[in-house]
Amino acid sequence: MDDSGLGKIINFQKSKWNDVDNIEFFINYGLYMEADDYIENKAFKEYDCQFRSRTKLHNGTYFLKENVNYETIKNEVLKALEEADTLFDKMNCKETFILKILSGVLQKETEIPIMNYYTCKLLSDL
Repeated sequence: MDDSGLGKIINFQKSKWNDVDNIEFFINYGLYMEADDYIENKAFKEYDCQFRSRTKLHNGTYFLKENVNYETIKNEVLKALEEADTLFDKMNCKETFILKILSGVLQKETEIPIMNYYTCKLLSDL
């Protein structure tokens, strides 16, 4: 969270289909804000965010199997984290985040609707 009231989160999500031999996980990230200039809900989750996305590399999906090259997985995860960090750098404050929402720029980055009822209400409350 920053001083302007913008929260940033990265989430490692496990697949419900995992078993002993195959582990699948996803890397998601999000941006979160509230009406005030601070975040009261410091335990916000990725699914609470106004902007949510899954990393683009492998559609954010990663597999750990018996024959996996762990160095390759590590490098891919680092690239995914860099992707999230690059977006976070572009959204340097809450005001920039709001402008990117209203301009439609962020909607082009995700398949998840940003301008839903709750985001519109939040923007109205601001």
